[in-house]
Amino acid sequence: MDLIIVLGVIFTGYQFLKLSQKYKRNPILYLIIGVVVFLVTYYAGTVFMMIFLNIGLKFPYSNPTIISCFSIPLAIFVTGISYKVTESKIKRENDINGKGIN
Repeated sequence: MDLIIVLGVIFTGYQFLKLSQKYKRNPILYLIIGVVVFLVTYYAGTVFMMIFLNIGLKFPYSNPTIISCFSIPLAIFVTGISYKVTESKIKRENDINGKGIN
């Protein structure tokens, strides 16, 4: 599962880097934001799933494959939402400032 996380980090960083280059923003800042959102969401989802499975099953349970099956899609979903929110915020700022980039 670690390879999937690495691929997710690379893909997320690349997409946020393309977003920053499209709107002529600081590329390193947006790359870091994308990667941090993905990793924080992944690890928070992992902790939540471990707690949920331990409480729900009434005995200690930590199968990394099953936990990652829920944490990785959650991380991708939240990162996608943050990407769209960031993109709409940048578009709105460009429209307000009169920079209308197509």
